[in-house]
Amino acid sequence: MTQILSCTVIEKLLNPYLDGELSPPERATVEHHVAGCRTCRQAFVALERTALALEALPRLAAPAALLASTMAAVRREERKRAASDSWQPVATVAVVLLAVLGMSAAVMAGGESLLASLDAALEDPATLLENLALLGTHAELITVLGSSALLVAGALAFAQLMRGEFTTRVAR
Repeated sequence: MTQILSCTVIEKLLNPYLDGELSPPERATVEHHVAGCRTCRQAFVALERTALALEALPRLAAPAALLASTMAAVRREERKRAASDSWQPVATVAVVLLAVLGMSAAVMAGGESLLASLDAALEDPATLLENLALLGTHAELITVLGSSALLVAGALAFAQLMRGEFTTRVAR
């Protein structure tokens, strides 16, 4: 059983051995095993012959048009990616502006209950997570809310500042 397991391991090391990828101790292990195992020695000789035959083949040059067409495809993909990503900064700015304007409007309209619920949500992360869990299948909204926690905190601080109630919170 040990010989079979050892042969299985050695067979996986034969190509890396021939490619010079093994450390000196690994090379010594392969050489020692191949010297004493007829099956692995035959596999090693067959792989070595194949490698030598492949090295003897003439090198073929790739067609000149291949590089040009490959680079053109890469540039097309880069343009597509840049075009699809270009809306994200605009969307981020829009979300920030809407949050700030919404908070300002809530403060000016006397929206104390909204500010109180936002303040409570920021004070109690468990409640915030519970409310987010209720959103369930709305992954896009959860992503926006999750990445906008700092924005909400900033908007709340701005609203408190507008009301003249801004205070620095100290860790409890």
